[in-house]
Amino acid sequence: IRHKSYTIITSDSTTPLYKRIEKNFSAFMDIILEECNEIILDNEDTATNVLNRTDITLSQKQEYIQYLQTGIHSLKYLTDQSIWEALLQSGVLLCSEENIMKYFHYKGELDESLVYYINKTSKRLDFSEKSSGFSKEQRESLFNKMVKCNGLANAQYAQMVVTLGFYYEKFNIPDIQE
Repeated sequence: IRHKSYTIITSDSTTPLYKRIEKNFSAFMDIILEECNEIILDNEDTATNVLNRTDITLSQKQEYIQYLQTGIHSLKYLTDQSIWEALLQSGVLLCSEENIMKYFHYKGELDESLVYYINKTSKRLDFSEKSSGFSKEQRESLFNKMVKCNGLANAQYAQMVVTLGFYYEKFNIPDIQE
């Protein structure tokens, strides 16, 4: 109960307890964060609901993410973009091409958080048009930034170069490390 209390409470939205918590969710979240022993096992739908709420603070959301043990599959269901970076860094967000592209297009760059997220995965990344469903323009934008990124691990860099499917006729980009 301690680790997935909100999942249990939301299983029946007709109870007086549910209705009371919904009226003062921020106070409830403070209690959960204090009493969970740094482990939250809410199911993915419940976790997404919590992270999309507008009646809790950013710091409450970040602490919730820090304790969350449940994997989140997709950024597309998380409306509060201010928490995306914390999700990438926490290991809670499962690595996928969709999440990489969604975050990349939100930030417009391969920032430290995205590079960390890409580097830590052992998943084979496939950004080919057929596999990923991303447009040529989206993939080319990622390619152009990725080529200049010195922070990517060699294996991830190689996978991305090959599967994005672009190349330069002449490669004259300064400050690229070998």
